[in-house]
Amino acid sequence: MHRHGHRATLALRYSISTCKCQRNLTITTTTTEGSSMQMQMQIVKALRSGDRIKASHLLLHFANTTPHSLSANHFLPIFNYCLQSPDPLFVMDVFRLMEFKQITINNKCSSLIMRALSKGVYKKEAFSIMDFLSETPQFYPLLPIYNGILRSCTKTHNLIQATKCLDLMEKKMIGKNEVTYTALLQLAVLQKNLPAVHIIWHEYIKLYSMSTIALRQFFKSTINRQTPLA
Repeated sequence: MHRHGHRATLALRYSISTCKCQRNLTITTTTTEGSSMQMQMQIVKALRSGDRIKASHLLLHFANTTPHSLSANHFLPIFNYCLQSPDPLFVMDVFRLMEFKQITINNKCSSLIMRALSKGVYKKEAFSIMDFLSETPQFYPLLPIYNGILRSCTKTHNLIQATKCLDLMEKKMIGKNEVTYTALLQLAVLQKNLPAVHIIWHEYIKLYSMSTIALRQFFKSTINRQTPLA
């Protein structure tokens, strides 16, 4: 991700979009924090009704006319809705707008962004954003974010993206917990990679008491391969 490389393009795009927004929307601008929340709810309402064009115009108007300094917390209701819907495309729109406005993204926002993107087919974008954010001093990529992406990869059987996630974890020296080991075991089962299953199994049981679900995955792998436990 290059913060400055595409800023001119973004400026032009948002300038044009803002002009369209001003022609098509009649919005009363006030100076209270309550009106800011009201605008956020209007954006969510537009998304819920399926009117993405209106939601985009409202988002631009909100960013350009809010009198007080915007922070990442102002976008939390929108990210929460996009996670539940899910709507990864609008998440990307909001992220690009925040980047253009130089709004610092906190860990709570980044977690919602990653989870929303990993629900869909945008894991590549999720990795790019995470890699970009992890270079900033204000952001520290938490293990649950990576675990969420790994779990999503197991559900969609996306071994390529799972490998990329593991590579990024190693690059950032992110540790593992029980959730991570369970996801790794499930991925090894999907690959029918018995050696990897055994390595994960032995490392896992050294640190944790294996859960029933993880144990079931291990036995499923060994039984399918008709190989005795080591």
